[in-house]
Amino acid sequence: MAEGRRSKESSASVSHSRDRDGERSNCTIGRSEDAHTYSLLNHVFNKTSQLSSEAGASSLQKPPTLQNLETFIEKSLEDSIEGTADCEEPMSESCHYGKIGGLEVMFDILSNVGTLIVEPDRLGLSSLSNFSTMRANCCVFKGKWIYELWLGSKGVMQLGWCTLNCKFSQEEGVGDTADSYAYDGSRLRKWNVKTQRYGEQWLTGDVISCAMDCDNGTVTFYSCTYPIEGYKPLQDPCVNELAKAKVLFSYLEKLLPVLIEDEKVISLNVIGGKPEEILPPLTENRGHRCTGLLLASHIYEHLGPLLKSAYVIEACLLKYISEIVDYNNLHSDQPYVCQLLDLSWTLLQDFEIKSFMENLVICLLSAYRFSPVTSDFTHADEEIPPEEKNSPEELEKKKKYFASCEKLRTKIEEIEEIQVEILKILLIHNDLNEKNETTRVIFLEKFRSFLRENSGVSRVQQVHSCPLAVNLCFYHRLVQAVRYYWDKFRQEDPNRFVHSKDAFMPVQEFWSDSREYFDFQRCGGLMSHLNRILGGEVNKAQGLVVYDDGKDIKVKSVEPSQEYPDTELPSGNSLIDLLDGLVILYHSAAHKQLGKMVALRDNMRDFILALQDTQEKYDKCPEEMCEVKEDLLKAKEVFLEKITEQARHMGWVISVIYSRVQTFIFDLDYRLTLFVVFNVFDAIIQSKQEDVCWILNVVLKTVEKASRYRRLLQFMPEFYIETCVNAYNALKNFIHPTTPFESLDGHEDLLRRYATFLTNHFADSKIVSNDLRDSLVQALACFTCYPNTLHILETLPMQNRETMIRALIAPYENRSWAHTNWILVRLWKGCGFGFRYRYLPNLVPSKVQPTEFSFVSLQKPCPSQILQSLLAKILLDDEPTATRFLDTLMNQLNWSFSEFVGIMQEIQILVSRTEHLYIESRQLKICAACFEISVCLLRVLEMVVTIAPDLFTDYCRSSAELFLKRIMQLLSQVLSRITTKNGAFENLSPLPIPGLDSVTYYPILTVAVGILVQLIGRSGGTSQERATRALLTDAGFMIKSLEFVFDEERSSKFSKPFSFKRFEEISSEEIQDVESLIVYLKKHENIMSKQAQEIKEEDLCTICYANIRTAIFVPCNHQSCRTCITQQLMNKKECFFCKSIITSVTDTKNRPILREHFMTSKKSS
Repeated sequence: MAEGRRSKESSASVSHSRDRDGERSNCTIGRSEDAHTYSLLNHVFNKTSQLSSEAGASSLQKPPTLQNLETFIEKSLEDSIEGTADCEEPMSESCHYGKIGGLEVMFDILSNVGTLIVEPDRLGLSSLSNFSTMRANCCVFKGKWIYELWLGSKGVMQLGWCTLNCKFSQEEGVGDTADSYAYDGSRLRKWNVKTQRYGEQWLTGDVISCAMDCDNGTVTFYSCTYPIEGYKPLQDPCVNELAKAKVLFSYLEKLLPVLIEDEKVISLNVIGGKPEEILPPLTENRGHRCTGLLLASHIYEHLGPLLKSAYVIEACLLKYISEIVDYNNLHSDQPYVCQLLDLSWTLLQDFEIKSFMENLVICLLSAYRFSPVTSDFTHADEEIPPEEKNSPEELEKKKKYFASCEKLRTKIEEIEEIQVEILKILLIHNDLNEKNETTRVIFLEKFRSFLRENSGVSRVQQVHSCPLAVNLCFYHRLVQAVRYYWDKFRQEDPNRFVHSKDAFMPVQEFWSDSREYFDFQRCGGLMSHLNRILGGEVNKAQGLVVYDDGKDIKVKSVEPSQEYPDTELPSGNSLIDLLDGLVILYHSAAHKQLGKMVALRDNMRDFILALQDTQEKYDKCPEEMCEVKEDLLKAKEVFLEKITEQARHMGWVISVIYSRVQTFIFDLDYRLTLFVVFNVFDAIIQSKQEDVCWILNVVLKTVEKASRYRRLLQFMPEFYIETCVNAYNALKNFIHPTTPFESLDGHEDLLRRYATFLTNHFADSKIVSNDLRDSLVQALACFTCYPNTLHILETLPMQNRETMIRALIAPYENRSWAHTNWILVRLWKGCGFGFRYRYLPNLVPSKVQPTEFSFVSLQKPCPSQILQSLLAKILLDDEPTATRFLDTLMNQLNWSFSEFVGIMQEIQILVSRTEHLYIESRQLKICAACFEISVCLLRVLEMVVTIAPDLFTDYCRSSAELFLKRIMQLLSQVLSRITTKNGAFENLSPLPIPGLDSVTYYPILTVAVGILVQLIGRSGGTSQERATRALLTDAGFMIKSLEFVFDEERSSKFSKPFSFKRFEEISSEEIQDVESLIVYLKKHENIMSKQAQEIKEEDLCTICYANIRTAIFVPCNHQSCRTCITQQLMNKKECFFCKSIITSVTDTKNRPILREHFMTSKKSS
């Protein structure tokens, strides 16, 4: 209805203008038009033109004038329709017989099952749930019909036909019911309840034709486009509209050059200083450009409604644009295209402009988004036999693959440049409109809405989320545009703005209530909480004082507090908002896509290794085993098919995501696909790597600046901290090795800044989220695993290193103690007893290697002598800190090992039963984790007794004797449980139980024996005597548990005898140390047994019955050994026997001992 009113009103206005022009012309030259108008009308609307003659224009039609131009155009359009009808067979009613439904075929949204996104024209959809289904709005019952689908992805889909009786659900779609038939080109199957192999592999951009012959009862699928002989389309082509559009575009084709020439004349007159010729007097004839626009308005009067159709846009407009583009000067202004768009923007109505631009942009984007790659990668479909390395045929395949990638890359580079220029236009900031808004302000509003929908933290599921790959491309393009304007603004205001390479978010933006961060959390908690507890500090930092005079709350400006530095960068700048949005975009989408691309590379590597393994098995398989060889050939075909598909995908990743490749490394180990995985993927554009590096610099500098405001750091959103970790991880692991991290300019400084960030904040109390601090601890753990990054830590300022070590050995309160302990293990790995392996000797370096710290745990050991020395100095100089650390360490060790033993006994009971029982995988994982933690804690103890043995053997320290006793008890318990004959460990460790591969003798026995060797075998004097006595007096220790490590005869049903001598990881010197230790302990055991016979029973401590009573309690005079009373005083100061308060302890000669336990009480009193 609205369109009808608009046409009548527009026609009336044009007719009125035409009459007035006609009167003016008659007064001047005596005919209805002036010479220029008459010539232009005959040039543009010549009745003898090709299209008009083809359309059968009547010879009786009058020549076009302004008075009859409307009638002339309408008559020409009617003639074009009649000409089309003459050329084509008439569409009789019989042509439509056999089909029920509307003339325009589209998806029926009322038939939706599941979660689907449907395009506004109802011709496209994408699924957001596991299995979604939707029907079209028509059906067929007789004849032969066909429809086409353009694939936007190559995933699992089922396309086909169904009846109205089909009831779909999220478990059953088309092809899964009895009355439906479907084809899935991803899995190469056809479906009708049952499934069979069918068809060829489809790819993104393929057009699939679904045909049905109702008369013969057949359904066929084609990978080609209409027409297919004998089949009719579900929707008739819009022949009439296309015919009209062709006539109208033929008029524009003649009119555009005239308008462009008129503009050139006007420009020359302006340059030549003749403004009087540009605007003639109102009483004279119309200007040439005015006449041209008047004719164009008549053309657009009829063309406007047609441009709302996507069919007309794609079939006519795009074709016309491609004809007027100057391909020899693609970077020129393209005057014909600009003139066409100017006319459309000027003469179309608002609702027409919206449909016109939407359809035009969608058609342009679709041409690149869904372009098939089959033609470019035809060689990838060929069988690639195992040939000689770098053979001529293999090199030819490489060449073809690179040519395909290069061809695609060239096209994408052009699009990328255009996209960046479009973004620059959208970020213009000097074009205020009537609402006092600039283009950049409007873009920012849309950008924030886009970020909200794609942030992934919304409580409401967003159905219009953008694909991650598009987000990554958008991120790279937007970085270039923002940096361009950032540097441009700095040139205008160099005193307040920094260079884009030094960009950062000013801290005052974080405590501003006007800045919205959706559902992202702040480092210090909720914003309301932070405003309540830190509002005064914010005012101080801004130089404000808030006071209440009893009537009003007033704010007074004062000099900023000296506690905080001056704020930097101007607040409220739109570039700051764009920078903040870029950080959110990378955190929520771009980084995830980088991880997906690495996952693709890893998957390809797995398939290639499987293919190599299959090929080796096939080569070794005897000829007589025909069935086995046949199965191996089938396996090879499956792996090769999967690798070929992923190679195509990788080609798109290389060309589309990373569109400018600098160099390739030609190194082929097996075949083309190997080359793709290990080299082509890593040939990544340097500028893309710099975009990720730039965002890392931004967030690092932001955290550095915010840290100067101490507690106000809590206003920073958590995703800034997470982006620091993610961006570094991407540079280190995702973009490598052709453009390695070390190739970046200033990478050493970047590493140092990142290391400083980790050491300052991994235990920062201002960060309240335990998950966020855990991620920082894991990042620091990974940082210690490589020699170059460990060296960075070692060369940090002493204050940073000491802060890191103290945080690592602090009591484990509300943080990940397992990860911090693992960092200490990495600092020690390579120095301990038999601790020089990358992976356990009984396992191969593959996916089955159990570790909770991913691939970095398998790096070559790189111990740090510098950090070990610093740890020893802190422990020896700060006795309270050392006491808390060792006490916590031993408590955790006692807990983890006890949990491990308990679970092993439960599993043994289940395994020993005759009936078949299921062991929960969760129970197995907990068991393996407790064993891993116990070994790590023991390794830390080994490091401590090596670098600071005085903590255990120097009895001048208050807790040394107690810690020595505790560590010997723990070691005795470990050795006893592990080496017990027919125990749970001996019975279960040889069994092939999934998840318990790492539970073996080697890791735990080497560390337990290593601690004893260090405390007893490699010490001397008083320290050796004290350690020996502490071990031999422990009731749980037995010499045979040590002799087990050389037991060549003892073996179980499923395992070989265990012996240190069987492992290359244990050196001959270490073997000699263990043998000497056993001999030494046997000798002293005999000596102590003789001494024990001479000791009277009444002289033994009645608490432990292991040591002589040497301590007397004051004032009650009860007695015990020194070890027992020391442990008692650490918990409470009361007598074992009478519960009276102990004020002091003396030895048998009445000399005060253990005075440090009573110093605090005296000071407090």
